[in-house]
Amino acid sequence: MEENIKDPIDCLFDEDNNDPIVLLNEKGEEQAFEQVAVIPQSKKTYAILQPIGHMDGVGENEGLVFAIEESEDGGEYLK
Repeated sequence: MEENIKDPIDCLFDEDNNDPIVLLNEKGEEQAFEQVAVIPQSKKTYAILQPIGHMDGVGENEGLVFAIEESEDGGEYLK
């Protein structure tokens, strides 16, 4: 299934994207999120994502804040 996952960074910055942002958890399981906001702050950019469906440790109306980081090879990832 992993090959069907779109790059989450591309999805976050695509103004025409209405699809969920799909990330893999530490067990390799897919978790879909709704994009709430992307917030640029000085030298970092943050993404607020709300889980679609149940996610352990996250309330029904809660979201998670991810920092968009740059890897050593110049790519971007969510942390």
